[in-house]
Amino acid sequence: MSNAVKKTISLPADLARNAEELARTEGKTLSGVIKDALRQAAIERRLQEWRGMQSYWSRMARDKGILTESDGYRYLRASTCASGDTRLCTLAPPCLANAGFCSHI
Repeated sequence: MSNAVKKTISLPADLARNAEELARTEGKTLSGVIKDALRQAAIERRLQEWRGMQSYWSRMARDKGILTESDGYRYLRASTCASGDTRLCTLAPPCLANAGFCSHI
């Protein structure tokens, strides 16, 4: 690894022993075990963030009565079209005025 940076870290004795044992068991260096653990921790953080966003938007959809994909399309079609028409837009795909995709003008 040409762009590696050396760092000194302190670990509790039991954690250091566990890491060294894991390195021997997996045929890796201690550095490799630490890198894998840090990468896994970063993945777990991103998954937690994703789950949080998914939970938030699911709550927002439920609050608007959107429980299925069909409900979502119905909600979008009922939105005001860029032409100012507030009637139910029956175009397929749904009129997406707010996203700049309204084809009905």
